[in-house]
Amino acid sequence: LAVLNPWGGDPDQPFPDGPGQPGEGAHPPVNYHAYAACTRGGFYRNPGAVREKTVLLLLRRDLKTALKVLRALKAEGRHVLVSLKESGSHQVAALLDDARRLVLFRQICAEADGALSSTPDLLPLYRGAGCREARFLPTPYPVDAPPWDFSRPLAERRGLFLGTREFQVPSRNHLAALLAVRDFGVPVTVVNPDGRRGRRKLEALGFPENRLRIVEGRLPYPDYLRLVSGHRIVFQMDRSAVPGQVAG
Repeated sequence: LAVLNPWGGDPDQPFPDGPGQPGEGAHPPVNYHAYAACTRGGFYRNPGAVREKTVLLLLRRDLKTALKVLRALKAEGRHVLVSLKESGSHQVAALLDDARRLVLFRQICAEADGALSSTPDLLPLYRGAGCREARFLPTPYPVDAPPWDFSRPLAERRGLFLGTREFQVPSRNHLAALLAVRDFGVPVTVVNPDGRRGRRKLEALGFPENRLRIVEGRLPYPDYLRLVSGHRIVFQMDRSAVPGQVAG
């Protein structure tokens, strides 16, 4: 399977060996890259680099370009599925809150061979917009590949990991989740990508002393997996329908 994100930010990346090794490659085999990795296909930004017969075309804000790419791929005899790259309910609402983009989205759905949805919440949207077939297939993770086994014995796991970020997205319920775990009586770990402003918000929650561990900034993906696997529980109250949330 080729996953095509036309002129997106991620570089072309083949996955001839499946998920590969942790820490190698431009992007780990997760989220939409995972569809390519589990089929030993490739993730592309350049449509001209695609060699696979079946293509998953990711839809972003520039739907006019996406429609042109779809028609070009179909003219080459390829089987083309589509999927919204940002699939959170708030993200989809913002994308389609424009009459011209809504018309383009309907055209794309009508001309594609189908839709592959990373979340079940979007199936009615694809079908209502004209997709002849729409299937829910969760983004896979390489849990059966020994190099990606970051698990620890239960006796070595401690506390709770907060599986969301982003105070500013209401459907994440990040604040509500933090308030809910404050009185659980266990150590809580949370990632803060928002610097000083995020830390001030976290400190304002009034956690008991030494009960909240704040991990600042972003970690390399293998280090992030090691961090998550050191906990007994991953907790969230997310309602945004984004498939990549940690507890999901």
